[in-house]
Amino acid sequence: MANFFSLYNCCLLIFHLQLLFLSLRTNAAAVDDICNKTKDPPLCLKGFATDVDGRSATADMKTLATVAIDVALAEAGRVSLDIEDHLVEEKDRKMFNIYLQCTTFYFHVTDSMGVMMDDWDQSNWADYKKQAIGIHGDVDGVEALFNNSSPFAAGDRLVGIFADAMVLIADALMSP
Repeated sequence: MANFFSLYNCCLLIFHLQLLFLSLRTNAAAVDDICNKTKDPPLCLKGFATDVDGRSATADMKTLATVAIDVALAEAGRVSLDIEDHLVEEKDRKMFNIYLQCTTFYFHVTDSMGVMMDDWDQSNWADYKKQAIGIHGDVDGVEALFNNSSPFAAGDRLVGIFADAMVLIADALMSP
């Protein structure tokens, strides 16, 4: 009788481990599916890999929506600080005004992400998507000021890719 219970517990453990691995693989596939639809899948995957608490590895689409905001917001914060450094050091009036415009664009980026968190709380995916499209426009605006060769290009590219990912996540959450 003891052998039966031991065998039963062993089978039960194996079954639960299989379910766990299946759910991890399925949820990790969500990141792959989203990133593969962006313009730069490797950058997107690399960005999700920077998620310090590892949520993206096991995230469903709704959780992935917040992870995308967190990663993009962290990068936007770094870019904003870089812009501020350039602004403080700049002596040329024309360049100073360009950096000032960049701060305005990135203010909109970070403000939009705050609105997106409210949209997430309310599962308002249409507005979440609209904000993501606006973020991409703001990042493109920064690059346009420098004819697509800004000193913030790497950060702009990552924030832009995550804006694309957020649009795709919203589309996935709105589809039946």
